[in-house]
Amino acid sequence: MSEKHGLPKARKTRRKLDIGLDPESGHIVTSSLTTEHVGDPGGLPELLAQVAEVVCRSLGDGAYDGAPPAATIQEAFGPDVEVIIPPGLRPFEAE
Repeated sequence: MSEKHGLPKARKTRRKLDIGLDPESGHIVTSSLTTEHVGDPGGLPELLAQVAEVVCRSLGDGAYDGAPPAATIQEAFGPDVEVIIPPGLRPFEAE
């Protein structure tokens, strides 16, 4: 319709669904739908706040690599939680 009447096309916005699951049961324990303006570490506090169970280990992808996300996870679940996040893909210098 917008092309027919000469109106500009509406921009499509990207949404991303983050989920957290219990690896033993396979059940989803938390989820969050964010816009393109919210990065992975920025949406982490809201995602973690939904978890009611005791968490002993947290696994994430390279998007959560770094001290701030690890600190957020330990703040939410306590200092004894094991945080496993592989390093993200970064350019490296050849030796």
